[in-house]
Amino acid sequence: MASVTTTFDPKSLVIANIMNAGETINYDWSIDEMYQIILTKGTVIFNGNSHEAISVIDIPAGSELAIEATIDSSFLTLLRSDNQSVVNQIMPPDGSYNYYDFMQSYRPDWYGEGVPPIPPATIVTGVGDILVTSDELKSMVLDGWA
Repeated sequence: MASVTTTFDPKSLVIANIMNAGETINYDWSIDEMYQIILTKGTVIFNGNSHEAISVIDIPAGSELAIEATIDSSFLTLLRSDNQSVVNQIMPPDGSYNYYDFMQSYRPDWYGEGVPPIPPATIVTGVGDILVTSDELKSMVLDGWA
C-alpha cells in the first residue's frame, strides 16, 4: 500500500513516501532547481537507473519525479520551505491562500512543547500507485497538524 505524508516548518518541507514492490509514486509538479531525495529503504528505479538504500538521488531541475519500487521501499523528499520560488512552483498561490506565507507563519498548538501529538495528513491507497498533485500537497500543508 503506497503512502505519502508531509510535514513542514518555516525552513523545510519533508515528504515521506512509502511503497510496496511494483508500486510507483509520481509528482505532477517540478521545480526549476535540482533537489534531492533520500532512499531510506529498498531499491527503486528512477530515470532508468536502479538505486539501493541508503542513497541520495539528485532530481534534476524541471523533472517530474517518477519512482518505481522493485522491492518494498521508502524515501524522503527534502525541500526548502523558506525559498518562496520553490514553494510557489510546488503549490502556486490561489485565491484563498499563499502557501509560502502560511508555511512561514504557521505554528501548531504543540509547537511550544516541542512534540507533535499525531502525524500530519497522509495520502494512502489501498494498493497501487500514487500521483502526488500540487492540490494534494496544498491540502496536506493546510490540514497538517490540525
